[in-house]
Amino acid sequence: MTYIEKGSITYLKASISLFFGGFVTLYNYIGFLLSEPPYSFRQSVLGFLFIVYIFGGIGSVYMGRRADLRGHACTLRLSVALTALGALATLAPSVLVKIAGLALFTFGFFGGHSIASAWIGEQAHVYKAQASSLYLLFYYLGSSLAGTAGGYVWTHFHWSGVIAFVITLLALSGPLIFYAEKRRPSPSR
Repeated sequence: MTYIEKGSITYLKASISLFFGGFVTLYNYIGFLLSEPPYSFRQSVLGFLFIVYIFGGIGSVYMGRRADLRGHACTLRLSVALTALGALATLAPSVLVKIAGLALFTFGFFGGHSIASAWIGEQAHVYKAQASSLYLLFYYLGSSLAGTAGGYVWTHFHWSGVIAFVITLLALSGPLIFYAEKRRPSPSR
């Protein structure tokens, strides 16, 4: 691996760490929100929220095709923006808007995850297995740390604080995507 490839992959792994941390945080605490008044959903109903994962599968395919046409970085930034828009939509009081926002959030996240994973594989010309395993390490490290920190945010700032935290994580991932793109080796190398 050249120095440039290492730098590009490092920024991408840090970006996905923040990105997945935001995803896990929102999913960890939306159930708490919807179990409280005025929604007061039972746990059996809250389990149905995960049906929006269908949109994640659609997002992976759609964004993967888009990345083939427009490039990884451009499409990854779009995925982050869609994920943020979905998170913001969950601030609406309407439960239908919250669920639609959750679906958009999931669509954007899984689209971004598939792009970042493919990008890592493409950038690592040697040591592909190590690059993939480090990607997953960062992926789950971000979820563990941010998901736990999200509990503190939920306790002290409720849902608006959770969304502010998620948006902050997503916003921080943006510059890392930019640096990953800039540090990416040219196709002629």
